Amino acid sequence: MVLTPGSPAQPLALHRAMPKPIKAFPSTVRAAGLAPWLESKTVKELQKIEEEMRAEIPFGPVLRARTDRGLERGLMRAMDVAISYYIQSGVILWRALKHDYSRLREISRASCRSIEEAFFQHANRLDRETFVNIVAAVRVWSKVSEWVITAEEKKEINERTPPLDFLNYVVEATFLTACLLEYVTGKIRGARQYNLKLLADLLCQRAETKYEQAVESKWYAIAGETQHWFWSPAWQEGEVEADLDRHLGNVKRFDSAEDLIYSLRTSS
Repeated sequence: MVLTPGSPAQPLALHRAMPKPIKAFPSTVRAAGLAPWLESKTVKELQKIEEEMRAEIPFGPVLRARTDRGLERGLMRAMDVAISYYIQSGVILWRALKHDYSRLREISRASCRSIEEAFFQHANRLDRETFVNIVAAVRVWSKVSEWVITAEEKKEINERTPPLDFLNYVVEATFLTACLLEYVTGKIRGARQYNLKLLADLLCQRAETKYEQAVESKWYAIAGETQHWFWSPAWQEGEVEADLDRHLGNVKRFDSAEDLIYSLRTSS
């Protein structure tokens, strides 16, 4: 398989057997820190796992790879290392939550919000298209994850749409996002811009695939969502574009329509 930006690609192979469904839902220490009801012991355990993972995963070689083949091999090796850590942290978190689905949804939302905030804090490190693709994908993943967690809680997931399949995709998306975060937060220098774009494209493709599955399986309806179209990748890209302009100060506010028209006439 040769990876190229914008091309369809199959999910990266997961070399280790995944545990039972939602009980190993991937988490981040970033989210754990936003959950005051988690015991400090649990947070420290998750922090230790993340530190060990970051020390072992070759993020640098992945982001700096000079060829498609080198990037693909680096991704496979790094994913193979990351999976065991994601499983460990997911199991620890699920036990700490005492199998409470509402708290699982809460920590999932908190994780995605904090990740999005990190990208906005370092928006200048990415070109506009790449930034929009990444943040839109993160938002889609967040919402679809909520739908799946609710469907699992209500036992509405059937054999045709198993949460295990969703978990495989979510682990990959978590890993791709982690790679991109390493760059935007300044932990990795000298990343190849082509690689950043390709990882962002892969993240978007996975989000599109899982969104379409969620719509086909009506997971959104199970979760009580009445406007699922709003969470489509295409719609969220437009939302992120607007939010980015507001973040960068590229938006003007007017007290009246007359003021708006006057500004347009005088600026032309």
